[in-house]
Amino acid sequence: MAEQLAMQSEALDDSSQQTQQILQNVMDQTAQVATAVNEMTATCEDMARSATTAAKAARDADTETQNGVTSVGQTITAIDALKLKLEQVSEVIAQLSKRGEEVGAVTDVIGAIAEQTNLLALNAAIEAARAGEMGRGFAVVADEVRTLASRSQASTQDINKRIQGIQQDSANAVQSMAQSKAETEQTIVCSQQANEALKRINTAVSSITDVNDQLASATEELAVVSGTINENMENIATAVESTTAKSTELSVASQQLRKMASDMKKSLSGFKL
Repeated sequence: MAEQLAMQSEALDDSSQQTQQILQNVMDQTAQVATAVNEMTATCEDMARSATTAAKAARDADTETQNGVTSVGQTITAIDALKLKLEQVSEVIAQLSKRGEEVGAVTDVIGAIAEQTNLLALNAAIEAARAGEMGRGFAVVADEVRTLASRSQASTQDINKRIQGIQQDSANAVQSMAQSKAETEQTIVCSQQANEALKRINTAVSSITDVNDQLASATEELAVVSGTINENMENIATAVESTTAKSTELSVASQQLRKMASDMKKSLSGFKL
């Protein structure tokens, strides 16, 4: 019986040592897993911070593009108003040119009348000279009329010259306004294209913002899960350490039991039937 007890205690001791070795391996692997989980947790936290930063940057970009869309819209409105004013100014200048033509026609009539008056005054002066002393007073009046007619002709010529200058300036202004109108129309087209591009960018940035928000939320949840896994691994490590301690105690007890069995065997060997 003592020999059987010794064999069992020896087997128990071997089993305890094997268990300790297995538990030691489990502890080593648990420590490695815990280290990996800690690294993953730190990585997840970094990812969450980066995703949060990216989401904020995307939101800022979204705000800027929205402001850009608003500014371009205001620019288009202002250019439309400028285009309308250019059209109004062009109409005024065209009317001015037309009025100049009308005034020119009137001065032409006045010039013709003045020229005719001048001829009549000249003829009257000739007739007065023929009348001798009796036509002297009439000759003076005819001479004054001819002088006034000459001045009228000179004035109408000056007016015509000025009107022609105004008409030329008006034509140049109309041409310049037409060119400015064409340029404003082209600017409106470019602004509208820029506005559409900004709207597309705004839509894309909004999508990026949503994705970044989702990524930040997912990485935060992953960090929480990693933290939970880390806590569980720590609990497992604690349990393994406790089990290892119990196994060590069991090994010590089995060694004591084997010694007791050996002592019992020696004691029993002294008794013979």
